Amino acid sequence: MADTVSSLDGLVELRSLANLITDSIDQVEAAMLKHNTTFPSTRGPTTLAAQAPRRLPEVVAASSIGCAAANQLVAALGGPMNLLAYSAMAVGIPAALATVTRGNVAEAIRENDGEGGGADVRVVAKECGIDADKLARVLRVLCAHHIFVEVAPDVFAHNAASTLLDTGKRVTDIRASPETKHDNTIGLAAAMEHLVSEPMTAHGYLADVLLSPSPNANETAFNRAFNTPLSPWDWYELPENKLQLIRCTKAMQAGKLIIAPDAVLQGYDWAGLEEGAVVVDVGGGVGTQGKKIVQANPHLKIVVQDRAPVLEAAKEFWSDMPDAVSSGRVVLQANDFFAGQPQKNARVFLLSAILHDWADEQATDILVRLREAATPQTELVVVDSLIRHLSPDDGVADVPGAARPLPPSPLLPALSPVQYLTDIRMLANLAGKERTVAQLRALLEGAGWRLIRVHQGPAHAVGVQKAIAVPA
Repeated sequence: MADTVSSLDGLVELRSLANLITDSIDQVEAAMLKHNTTFPSTRGPTTLAAQAPRRLPEVVAASSIGCAAANQLVAALGGPMNLLAYSAMAVGIPAALATVTRGNVAEAIRENDGEGGGADVRVVAKECGIDADKLARVLRVLCAHHIFVEVAPDVFAHNAASTLLDTGKRVTDIRASPETKHDNTIGLAAAMEHLVSEPMTAHGYLADVLLSPSPNANETAFNRAFNTPLSPWDWYELPENKLQLIRCTKAMQAGKLIIAPDAVLQGYDWAGLEEGAVVVDVGGGVGTQGKKIVQANPHLKIVVQDRAPVLEAAKEFWSDMPDAVSSGRVVLQANDFFAGQPQKNARVFLLSAILHDWADEQATDILVRLREAATPQTELVVVDSLIRHLSPDDGVADVPGAARPLPPSPLLPALSPVQYLTDIRMLANLAGKERTVAQLRALLEGAGWRLIRVHQGPAHAVGVQKAIAVPA
């Protein structure tokens, strides 16, 4: 009887998941009809512009449910042994990506695919300086995961995913000037190359650090992997790591591509701030978020703060708004947020994707420095992924906006595992963490701030979640 009930329950789950997938596809189809467009295929080369239908709000919502159901269906239908085996061996995917991105394979395939019939792996391998047989095996791992296509034995071509790994440059030019490989690109290839380089290497040491910790409680897997006491940020600024710094900086810009263009504008009344109000983009990189704010709200003054080497790249980033910089409406200010906050008149301190880089102790230091510089009218806007427990949890029901509806049964409370993979990446490389609302509230309170509300946005949205705090 127990086996019968178990089998029946399993079939109910399979049918429920299949129905969610079908419903999601129906919603995507309806959106295509509504907008008189077609859903992009993954089979051939593509551009970001061609992928625009995927970014329609109703398509994003439907595909989030459909993908969550599909992932769960693979686990439910394949069974626990397949799930465990695949999870243990999936490290081969980033290893293959590292070979392809660092070896300029995407560019070589494009250059040698004359009529769209693919490129012979022997020709590609010779141009990239890789053994042909080994490169073919690496490419098949990616083809099996829908990155590249093997159109004939040992002949490979681009598809939608692999196209986005291509910088558009010639392999000979990249070799002659590796520091400019990612110049004048959207940065997606840089982001993929970055993720499967130092961060992936650090992952291999995570278990060692957790199971055999050193006397230094803040030692990270990154420290052990690269035999350095430095944080990744300091390590990247070493002269011998110039290329890695260039790539990392470009990758940070590309990270914004998965975020809706107006994500930073949602959930906070930027337009309601007074004329000339100072918004400090703390650790803002080149100022991607600050630019979106000031473009939509030209009455504001934006101060972009980051390390001096990063701000060198910011000058080029703001070159399309020279008047804003020359007039002082936009200020690029070198600053270490651990050393203190020079802006004493901020109406808003913006921390976008900053706190998750740091353990609680260091994150508290950042928040304390901002609290010391805050006025009674200052507000703190924290833009970070607010993860949820994968079980029912109403521990923050008293925080306005913190509650989120659960996805349809039998899905897990979180639609995507990406936020948890990001959390592990933070742990391995920076001792940082993605936090729940309750964890963030405790962090804020410990630094003299009071959480007044949360903006969640749609469950499927990226970069929209915000926590707004005021001086306690």
